[in-house]
Amino acid sequence: MFAPSQNIRLDIDALSGILGSISIACWLVVFTPQILENFRRSSADGLSLAFIIVWLSGDVCNVLGAILQVSVVQGVAGG
Repeated sequence: MFAPSQNIRLDIDALSGILGSISIACWLVVFTPQILENFRRSSADGLSLAFIIVWLSGDVCNVLGAILQVSVVQGVAGG
């Protein structure tokens, strides 16, 4: 078929950035009330260890995905 044009790639990159920003904004909106409540109570009793472990696992996967994505882009661009 047709090779993807540079314009399409830029649009996908822009969309990726926009969706990532929306994701971060959603997480801020979701967690802000809990953080404020815990701060006011001076307690973190409402947080379960399982939640923290799952959340941390997701973040580790996000970081690894970002690192691997950069490696793929550098490999394609360099060779």
